Amino acid sequence: MGEKIALWGFGVMNKIMLKYLIENNYQIATVIGGRDHGKDAGEAAGLEYLGVKVIRPEEADDVLRETRPVLCILSTISGLSLIMDQLVILARNRVNVLTINEDAFYSWSIQPQLTQEIDSMFRQNLVTFTGTGYFDLLGCYFGSLLVGISHKVDKISMKVQFTLDDFGVGDEDGVGLSIEEFEKKFAESKGEIAYIWPPVEALAFRLGWKILAISQKHEPTLAPVDIQSKQYGVIEQGRATGFKAIVTCKALRQDNQVAEIEAQSIGCIYHGDMEDYCEWETIGVPSLTLKMPKPDTNAITCASTVNRIKDCIKARPGYVTVVEMGPIA
Repeated sequence: MGEKIALWGFGVMNKIMLKYLIENNYQIATVIGGRDHGKDAGEAAGLEYLGVKVIRPEEADDVLRETRPVLCILSTISGLSLIMDQLVILARNRVNVLTINEDAFYSWSIQPQLTQEIDSMFRQNLVTFTGTGYFDLLGCYFGSLLVGISHKVDKISMKVQFTLDDFGVGDEDGVGLSIEEFEKKFAESKGEIAYIWPPVEALAFRLGWKILAISQKHEPTLAPVDIQSKQYGVIEQGRATGFKAIVTCKALRQDNQVAEIEAQSIGCIYHGDMEDYCEWETIGVPSLTLKMPKPDTNAITCASTVNRIKDCIKARPGYVTVVEMGPIA
């Protein structure tokens, strides 16, 4: 059997993670969740009986101390500051952490003080904290691959689309708001970073490009008719089904010429024949296009995370980004 792994959060994503962990012969030390308390984790995830019950977050400290997992996959909530209490518990129990928290993917610039605190905390406890998930290969290494087979690149564009029905209900995506409410919400939350921002910074760092300026904007995606959502119920015509986040980065290449990275992330409730996609395009010599129609976003997110386990365990202590680790083997 492989290493002992804990799961914190037991929604859609970590239930898929559980399946992948079992199929990769990892041992499940404990499952910490906000639901399904007392139930067998395997059965709650639609799998066979596992013999590990889902525990409450307030039991985590004692159970982690008793079961001693080598690593925890943390899939609870977006926003780095919002998982700090969980990170404190995991670090003091000397548990390495992989998370799909979007801010954690590359947070040195967006939250430098908090990132420094996390880095110091994990260093002191001789364990590693890493953000991974969907944007690991698809949001960082695909871009560097295209640059690697080019003579010159003046602009890199990335576009991804995913359905919010695959994730838990939250108010951060603006679903159900009117146009006016959406604009007011995102005007008041200028300090909140778009999901796609950290991968853009990570890509620039990976390429050795110096960021000169970076900005973001949010636009609502609107329901053309009344739409039935699995997670949000009925979304009325004309109201927001989600958002389009656009991040634009100006960067200085090694030849002292300015290049641009633009990334668009569309997260919304689908209607009609909408589907997930991931597309890359470069303008340069040569200009290139790479399209991935209908990628299984959830499967890619979870597989990327599980496949990073060994990298995280053997990495140096502290906050270590996937850029430092290199591509998933």
